[in-house]
Amino acid sequence: MMRKSMLTAASCVLLVTAVPATAGTPACATKASDTADVEATIKNFFATIERGDIADARKMTTPGFHAFDVGKHFAGPELLDMIEGAQKQGRKIGFGIDKVEANVDCNFAWAHWLNPGNIDETPITWQESGVLRRAGKGWIIEFIHSERISSPAAK
Repeated sequence: MMRKSMLTAASCVLLVTAVPATAGTPACATKASDTADVEATIKNFFATIERGDIADARKMTTPGFHAFDVGKHFAGPELLDMIEGAQKQGRKIGFGIDKVEANVDCNFAWAHWLNPGNIDETPITWQESGVLRRAGKGWIIEFIHSERISSPAAK
């Protein structure tokens, strides 16, 4: 009986000392600069695409990157491959993101923004959202959803 109560007491001590180490302690903390860093990552991603540096844009996405754009699902490199192909054919794509509204929770962020831009100088506005993941000291893009909300008027 003495041995059983010593084991029970030892178990309680272990439980009491282990719980405070994990209970209520976040796995990570959000930094004050995270929201601005997420916004900068998104703007930089589109600026990189606009200048035609698709190789650099690829570095800003996760290996499992997914996107919904032009009514289609793009997995991995497919979206950037399509854009690169269009640019090689002489298509000009411009973006004009102003304000990104972002929310950060530890190692993930989700954001939405309007992207007034153009394709071959024809004005187009996209409504977009995305999910980003913390990677080292920065952020990388896991997912983007893009929907055209304005298109040129019929001639």
